[in-house]
Amino acid sequence: MEQQNEPAVRERLLEAAVGLFVRKGYHATSVREIVEAAGVTKPVLYYWFKSKEGVFLALMEMAVEAHREVVTRVLAQPGTAAERILLLGEQVLELIRENADVVRLFDAVYYGPREGAPAVDFDALHGEFRRVLFGLIDEGVTSGEFRSDELEAMQSALLGAFLVCNVAVLAPGADEQGCCGRPAGTVEVRKVLNVVLQGMRGSERKM
Repeated sequence: MEQQNEPAVRERLLEAAVGLFVRKGYHATSVREIVEAAGVTKPVLYYWFKSKEGVFLALMEMAVEAHREVVTRVLAQPGTAAERILLLGEQVLELIRENADVVRLFDAVYYGPREGAPAVDFDALHGEFRRVLFGLIDEGVTSGEFRSDELEAMQSALLGAFLVCNVAVLAPGADEQGCCGRPAGTVEVRKVLNVVLQGMRGSERKM
């Protein structure tokens, strides 16, 4: 018999909670529903998270830390700015695919009504990602890899490309098809980003 302090029980609670939060919304989901879906009792949830709010914050912390680990790993890799931008795209989108419900919850709270959800500094995380991406662009400009004009346009184009890939992965049926009837896989992510990077390199440089 599983004990309440086993990590597997904690993971089951998180999985049950995120599914309910996405389907019903944070406010409409009760502790009772979470523990019933996880097959445990309320004291077990309170042991791990203290409250429903604690469950939500644990989910958000998990998402933020996983994202930061990916970014740190990519920045530590050798290669050109373009190569690491491509790697960042692949690994971030794979992370989103593996944790789609958590990301859907993240987006629902950030872009929609908060429904009483605990405050999370989503803007700080978005800011971190922009700084990393823009830093790679600056690196490419400094090295001569990217063109030196239209910096803001290049920043906007790359952010837009990441957003398009994000939407493709999270769209209904994205395991089979992404945006525009195309699979949302690694090859497609590379194609989208390569189109933007080609323009950033300018006519004198080839991909």
